[in-house]
Amino acid sequence: MKKKKKPCYPEIICHESGKVLCKTSAPRRTPSWVVNTGPTGPTGPTGPTGPTGPTGVAGVTGATGAIGPTGPTGTAGATGPTGATGATGPAGATGAAGATGATGATGPTGPTGTAGATGPTGATGATGPAGATGAAGATGATGATGPTGPTGTAGATGPTGATGATGPAGATGAAGGEGTFLQTTTLGSVDRIIAFNEGGGNNQVLGALLFNNSSAVTVDRLASYINQIGSPGEFQMAIAIPTGISTAQVVATTSIYTGALTPGVFVLPLTAAYSIAANTAYYLVIRDQNNGSSYGGMASGYGSALQTSPINFREQNVAALAVGQILNTSDVSLNLTPWLAALTAL
Repeated sequence: MKKKKKPCYPEIICHESGKVLCKTSAPRRTPSWVVNTGPTGPTGPTGPTGPTGPTGVAGVTGATGAIGPTGPTGTAGATGPTGATGATGPAGATGAAGATGATGATGPTGPTGTAGATGPTGATGATGPAGATGAAGATGATGATGPTGPTGTAGATGPTGATGATGPAGATGAAGGEGTFLQTTTLGSVDRIIAFNEGGGNNQVLGALLFNNSSAVTVDRLASYINQIGSPGEFQMAIAIPTGISTAQVVATTSIYTGALTPGVFVLPLTAAYSIAANTAYYLVIRDQNNGSSYGGMASGYGSALQTSPINFREQNVAALAVGQILNTSDVSLNLTPWLAALTAL
């Protein structure tokens, strides 16, 4: 048996909420004037938002969460400015005096100060009263004889007396000195002008042989022949004796002369007289440091070393000549003999 369909009742729907409000009691019928509708049109635009409802009641506060781990230490802040200096505290009590130290050593006596100016002479005091006259003294001794009076005028010359007998002959007097000298060559043989720095020498000395073939002679001066005086410097002469084929030892010297030279024969005294032995060869030596000066000499020598002492020599870089000094006579390159002479004592 078929069930009957329930009549369809129209519903009244709220436009805003879309909820069914109620149903009508009459069954829905399609009006005769209603035709079948087409498809649903597009949704209309959303209506404006309604007013906000009242705030709901606050919920219960939740339980406090666990404390989190300590965070990393922050970087140190910048140092703050220095505070003002505090007030000075009160002075402490004076400490007890320490023990007296040992007396230090006496310092050296200071230099004597300059003498002060002589003060002005004081005023002369008043003359004191005269003393009482003393008793007469004893008679003094006889005074010395006075000076002889002037000699009277000479009397007239008497007659010449008779000639006396001849006396005996006197003893023969000692022989006088000859005043000779020993020389490296003769002045008449001089034919060369030797410069103070001949051959480019530096602080050099030149020496030449002489030979004494007579008896021993004591000399006390040395001489050279100056051509040009130059500027004042050091000038010196000496005597040396050969000690080998390339050495000689100084045995006598003049002092170092620093004054101006004089042209011609120039003589200087030895610091001490020296005896030149007989039959012995010696060197006379000259050291001339007068810039621009020159002296006389002659060309001689062999220019090479032989098996005996050279006729002449040169040595450079000689600071001065002194007794006992050893000279090197091996440089014979100049072949020049300066004129030098040893003068005998007067």
